[in-house]
Amino acid sequence: MDHGWTFRVVSGTGVAQGAFTTMAVLDDVERFVVRLSPEPVCDDCIAEKLDLSVRQHANHKTRELAGSNGFERRKDVCSLCGGTKLVISRR
Repeated sequence: MDHGWTFRVVSGTGVAQGAFTTMAVLDDVERFVVRLSPEPVCDDCIAEKLDLSVRQHANHKTRELAGSNGFERRKDVCSLCGGTKLVISRR
């Protein structure tokens, strides 16, 4: 699984330095929500299923997706855990 790490050479040093790419996390979240669509899923389940280190990563990325390309955030029942909470889905 791609965990979003890229490597670049730091100018003048010849040393590769790891840098976490938030676009990879956004892409992972987007693909996961699309795969479950039209079923809604909560940030907690996204974080758990994608093995994100912090739930806030899921929250931040679902807020980024909301309102674009058919993604919608609302209070509803999560299709995975059954909890009534803020979820995201794609129409």
